[in-house]
Amino acid sequence: LVGAPSAVISANAGGSGNAKSNGSGGRIAIRLTGANADFSQYSGSITAYGTTNDSGRPCGGAGTIFLKAAAQDEDEGTLIVSNGPDTARVTGCRTPLAVNASNPDLAFGDVIIGPKAILSLGEGETLTVKGSFTNDGTFQAGAGSTVEFAGGDDAVISGDTVFDTFKCVAPGKRLTVADGTVITATALATVEGSDEGPVTMTVASAEGTWTLDASAGAASFANVNIGGCQSVASLTVQGGSDLGNNSANVKVITAQATTLTWTGAVNGNWSEAGNWSAAEGDARAPMAADTVIIAAAANQPTILADASCAVLTVNA
Repeated sequence: LVGAPSAVISANAGGSGNAKSNGSGGRIAIRLTGANADFSQYSGSITAYGTTNDSGRPCGGAGTIFLKAAAQDEDEGTLIVSNGPDTARVTGCRTPLAVNASNPDLAFGDVIIGPKAILSLGEGETLTVKGSFTNDGTFQAGAGSTVEFAGGDDAVISGDTVFDTFKCVAPGKRLTVADGTVITATALATVEGSDEGPVTMTVASAEGTWTLDASAGAASFANVNIGGCQSVASLTVQGGSDLGNNSANVKVITAQATTLTWTGAVNGNWSEAGNWSAAEGDARAPMAADTVIIAAAANQPTILADASCAVLTVNA
């Protein structure tokens, strides 16, 4: 940035009260192009607030702010949606996240939802987050939508958030969840690393905890080093390690390869340990080195997340 480092950049909606229109905030996109240019020396404010409303009626939703440093690719920039600290901006108006020519894949680095903002992801859409996800407002997940944490950079997740599908299939990635944060997945929570590069999903402080609520859907965790997780429903992690401070219903399995036979005793979920019988050791869902036999059963298996095995025999 060139010029006063404390300059104000604003696309706020105009007006307040009954005499003004209840407009939404505008759109700001700043892409730095100078060599090594970033926002570290900028101390001013960049805002795209919706209309204030002195009468307390619903008012305009927040606009969007996109910031990209010179060294970042287009899908690594920061998305900010915020209606600011003004108490008059108590709004039920949402900010829809829309595909556009400059970002057709809805991929960003950091995503920040600020106070009194409602960021809405449409039905069937996927939002890819390569950095951190901060929610101090509200996130609305459309049916069939996915928020995927991708890339190899460490990321922080903070603020209670309800996702439809929460996904991280990124070997070696570290997800740090802020103390007390509740992650809810109404359809599916899937986190998967690899034998050589497990995903680490743990809490920010040594004694802190975070909550996973996939009780309304399903959860599939494989090759995950997990810590501080208080799971509402039973959670079986296939491979990885227990980093401590997890609730008693979080079980990390590091068993050797075996033969697993489908029973469907609980339901049709492939990832449910109770749907399998093991030739050796405790029943569990298949891992990459296992031999799997699908036997005739009332409940046939449905694969809701990425799954793998060494040998698959279908007898049903």
